[in-house]
Amino acid sequence: MNIKTLIFDWSGTISDDRKPVYESNMRLLKSYGKETFDCDEWLRRSKLTFSDFLNDNGIEGDHKILYAGYENSLHALREEGLKPIIHVDIIETLEKLKDKVNTMMIISSHPLGALEREMSEYGIENYFKTVLGSTKNKAKAIKEYYETKNILSSEVVYIGDTIFDIKAAKEANVISVALSTGYHSKEKLAEEKPDYLFNSFSEILKII
Repeated sequence: MNIKTLIFDWSGTISDDRKPVYESNMRLLKSYGKETFDCDEWLRRSKLTFSDFLNDNGIEGDHKILYAGYENSLHALREEGLKPIIHVDIIETLEKLKDKVNTMMIISSHPLGALEREMSEYGIENYFKTVLGSTKNKAKAIKEYYETKNILSSEVVYIGDTIFDIKAAKEANVISVALSTGYHSKEKLAEEKPDYLFNSFSEILKII
């Protein structure tokens, strides 16, 4: 296998932000007078984007306004001390991967400002040549990248932690890697039949 490009999701894949994202989601539901629920139920109901989640819970409106509310809520939680953390084996694995592939980059639906702030706090910004946050259509972004760079889709891997990441990789016709360390369980991920399903970030080294 000749892998040249590794594209990573961010939220849940590299950054474990489940606690602040859950709290942010519940605060927003409450602000709109909607029912809240526990974290396990929230994970079961998780959607591709924040807007999809709100829409599924009966909240509609201008995407930019809703997204601004989400970002503001995440910022408030940070000020209160509830911050995301980096998964344990990320830095060591990125250090090994950087000499094995041509490019590593991020394509994520997570708010770009929050993503860049977390990346800087973790000290890993220099590993990635390109960072695309606030992405509404991951499959389109992945495909546009490799077509623009004249890279074969068979040389590109997309790595994520949800069924939506697997679907995006398949739609973009690239190799899909699912990690069971984030938002969706191993069983739920397996149902989408990714090319590879790993229990830790460091297992990515097996295919490079």
